[in-house]
Amino acid sequence: MEVVKAKFNFVRGNTYTRDIEIKNYSKINNIYFTVKEKEQDKNEILKKRLYDGISLVDETENSKTYNLLIDSSDTDNLKTDYDYYFDIKVITNTTSKPIKLTIIKGTMTLVTDITRVFNEEV
Repeated sequence: MEVVKAKFNFVRGNTYTRDIEIKNYSKINNIYFTVKEKEQDKNEILKKRLYDGISLVDETENSKTYNLLIDSSDTDNLKTDYDYYFDIKVITNTTSKPIKLTIIKGTMTLVTDITRVFNEEV
């Protein structure tokens, strides 16, 4: 499977969802969405996994579609106008041992929420 390069842009403090389609793998053990300040950092600043921010929303004979949900509070303390690094990794069991596949890799940039800047109660 080829790694897709992507750039996510969304408003800090807003809820963000994105569907992820995975083809030709019938047994998905886990999916991870991991965000770091720098690619080489050991610790992530945001992490979602299957059934904890990532859920199955559709399934056909040859593909499964999952939804990534980033809650509004997940980005509250992150910097705006800054490129964070992320990837989406799938762990599948099509053979006797797990196969790890990075399917999407890229940067995530948050922009300022104008309403929050105007009124901190929002």
